[in-house]
Amino acid sequence: PSNVVRFVPRVPGYIYATSENAVWVNLFVGSRATMSVGGQEVELIQETDYPWDGRVRITVNPAEPATYALHVRVPGWCSRQSMMVPDRPETLTSQDGYVRIEREWQKGDVVEIDMPMPVDRIVAHPQVKADRGRVALRRGPITYCAEGVDNGGSVRDIALPRDARLASRHEPDLLGGVTVVTGPASRRPVADWDGHLYRQRAEDDDVDLVAIPYY
Repeated sequence: PSNVVRFVPRVPGYIYATSENAVWVNLFVGSRATMSVGGQEVELIQETDYPWDGRVRITVNPAEPATYALHVRVPGWCSRQSMMVPDRPETLTSQDGYVRIEREWQKGDVVEIDMPMPVDRIVAHPQVKADRGRVALRRGPITYCAEGVDNGGSVRDIALPRDARLASRHEPDLLGGVTVVTGPASRRPVADWDGHLYRQRAEDDDVDLVAIPYY
């Protein structure tokens, strides 16, 4: 309980920050916040289904039209992103992990961000012997794991082919609503425990891998 008391009141300061003449959006969280920038009050409204979806909509509502910079963080996992800004059709580039948008903001201005979330494979370094030939699965900011309950009772004998196409789908009734990663895999010919004795498979069996968020 003491950690909750310390942490929860600090969440707004993790999501947003201000400097002398700028607003910083550090985390993507559906929220409504009011802050002071350059001596003037401004309201920011975030609408998003992050971390399951990379689309974020930020509405800027200054008390009066004013010029300042809006810095939007680009996560380290994001290899490309697009942003739509009023009267700014050109591509915006990031610097030091943030996209800077400086303009005269009017009430109701909207910034739309789209960060594609393909399923990535993070390959272990070959000099780490214990992890040689292994990969981690990541989608957006979330690392995934495979558990026996979703994969026929065991996962240590599952191999993921290099050319396996991985897909994602949202399961609203699983674990309170999560996006899972799926793809074709195989079970290697190793000894299995069937409850009474070990048996040896002669060849690989094709299986459908299911991975869930690792938290």
